[in-house]
Amino acid sequence: MNPISPPSNDVARAFGVAGAIPCRVEGGQGVTFRVGELAIKRCEDVAQTEWLGGIMETLREQGFRIARPIRATSGSFVFDGWCATRWIEGTPAMEGRWREALEACEAFHRALEHVPWSPILEPMENPYARADAAIWSDTPLDGVYLGPAAERLRRLLRPVTLPSQLVHGDPSEGNMLFLQDQPPGIIDIAPYWHPAGYSLAVLVADGIAWSHAPLNLLAQVMPRPEMDQLLARAVLFRLYVGFLRGETGAENHARAYAPVIEAIEQG
Repeated sequence: MNPISPPSNDVARAFGVAGAIPCRVEGGQGVTFRVGELAIKRCEDVAQTEWLGGIMETLREQGFRIARPIRATSGSFVFDGWCATRWIEGTPAMEGRWREALEACEAFHRALEHVPWSPILEPMENPYARADAAIWSDTPLDGVYLGPAAERLRRLLRPVTLPSQLVHGDPSEGNMLFLQDQPPGIIDIAPYWHPAGYSLAVLVADGIAWSHAPLNLLAQVMPRPEMDQLLARAVLFRLYVGFLRGETGAENHARAYAPVIEAIEQG
């Protein structure tokens, strides 16, 4: 994928940072630039960005920080396909910060409990939406075989009875920022409508698989209601997304999640 061009000065001017030189932010999909004291990002879903911006604009920070969305001079959160937030400082490395990450994730979702469901959350047609639909339904995707570990997980799935709410579907390393004497920052919110514990499950499963998280994180979260089901879906989601994006090595990915899968199977 070729990197996209930086936002134009017209875009920068619309968000109040005209003349600042855009600097591409490392990581992610290469669509975010630091421009002055803002992060300006290419926006895929305008309607969803406007809706989420309205929520995040006034959300009370208690136990976490967020990158506040910035309105353009037009009053909208999107201008010419770009959206902006305040730049917040921090390192994405979670090593040694797992307790803080879990607490911030829970605090963030407590702050979102009041948000009503919106049709804006209806999924777009992309690998993430297809994978999400598959893990929350009784019907696996046709023609998709993810290997024996994933098949064992699918057989363990049962309906989840927990209430759903707005959640961050990707609170993993890179989407949380840590700064001394400050609560963790939560960025790049991927909005889904699921139980709040699902976000914790993604954080823990990805942390153990890819970010050297200690295995005792599983013991910390497993007592929560239906966590085995939420962890199973978190792992299956990642495996489905990898397959649908054309990535190879589903079995290698499943092996990375082996401690999580073992904990799920042991109940």
